[in-house]
Amino acid sequence: MAEIIKLIPIISEKTRALANLQNTYVFKVFPPNINKTQIKQFIEEKFKVKVVKVRTINYQKRKRGRTRIINIRPKFKKAYVKLAPNYSISIFE
Repeated sequence: MAEIIKLIPIISEKTRALANLQNTYVFKVFPPNINKTQIKQFIEEKFKVKVVKVRTINYQKRKRGRTRIINIRPKFKKAYVKLAPNYSISIFE
């Protein structure tokens, strides 16, 4: 059975600057055990673009909060996807 991949675009001032200047787009990847090849294939199929490079960062789960109520941020993976020239993803524009 194929694993369900969920990509959430991260849209901020920094990621918009990366998209405009370096043609690099940033996504949160769920589940975090997906590798770079699977991310590349998924983005190429979903957005009909040519991916040049994928860089990933793993964030571990951690505790947040200073009071008696402690919240735990789940672990996740962030992917920086560089596209070939003349390709773009319309979500970030």
